[in-house]
Amino acid sequence: MIISALIIVGLMVGMSLLGFGIRKAKLVGEENKGLSVTLLYIAQPLMIVSVLQANAYQNSVLGNMGLTFLFAVVTQTVLLIAAFFIFKFNKDDKERRVYAFASVFSNCGFMGIPVMQALLPDNPAVPFFAAMYVISFNILSWTAGVYVITGDKKYISLKNAFLNPPTVALIFALPLFFLNIKLPEQVLNIVDMLGAMTTPLAMIILGIKLADLSVKKLFCGVSLYVSMAVKLLIAPLFTYLLLLPFGFDQSIVIALTLAAAMPTASMTVVFAERFGGDVASGVKTQLLSTFLSILTIPLITLLF
Repeated sequence: MIISALIIVGLMVGMSLLGFGIRKAKLVGEENKGLSVTLLYIAQPLMIVSVLQANAYQNSVLGNMGLTFLFAVVTQTVLLIAAFFIFKFNKDDKERRVYAFASVFSNCGFMGIPVMQALLPDNPAVPFFAAMYVISFNILSWTAGVYVITGDKKYISLKNAFLNPPTVALIFALPLFFLNIKLPEQVLNIVDMLGAMTTPLAMIILGIKLADLSVKKLFCGVSLYVSMAVKLLIAPLFTYLLLLPFGFDQSIVIALTLAAAMPTASMTVVFAERFGGDVASGVKTQLLSTFLSILTIPLITLLF
């Protein structure tokens, strides 16, 4: 698995060079809202629908879905609390808040599910359980995550938790899943194709951002390296060790551990821009963690 992971993650990161190239050639501007909107509101939600449509409901799955979601919430919550205190040494309030967010919330949807689908094509249960992690990620990031960035408790609300594209997609797809209703083949083919755009779009956007950041700034700051250690190594190891004593199905362990091992979430930059956080710190953590994940994700696969 380690060789496959190295190749797959390397190819995905290589996609960012396309974005880097078109930005350097000035074929696109600094703002790429069209790509971001397509990614957030079309590709990722349809990827979740596609994953659920690829699995058949069985009574035994319901309990595992609940356990997967519960442990995803627990692990991310504990790590977020820990990260908030870890970065107390950073006296810049905006920076430390963004670094705390970036250390916990992963690119579990844009990158995580496609990586798992490519690594384990014969085990659709892994990306299926990873979809539960994505839902917990969206609920927590839009509530506790925004609170960490802003310090404002008003963002911890049910509205923010559930009115986001991936969760809305889940609300649509879950009844179909529980009733074992499959979309018409022609419709499903379109859903699959649009969902498959998730990773290429995310990587192209990443490359565009990279083209506007100096190499010197990319590698500056103690907090940056602490964030990388927490995000890429401590978070997945903590998740794996927490799950180990419970004897869960291996598919659940792999899904949650790999989801936690993914690089910093693309939403870090989006939230920093929207809620007045330190955008530069968000860009640095997302970019550097993505490139370092070429080495760390294959290492994490040695656990399985």
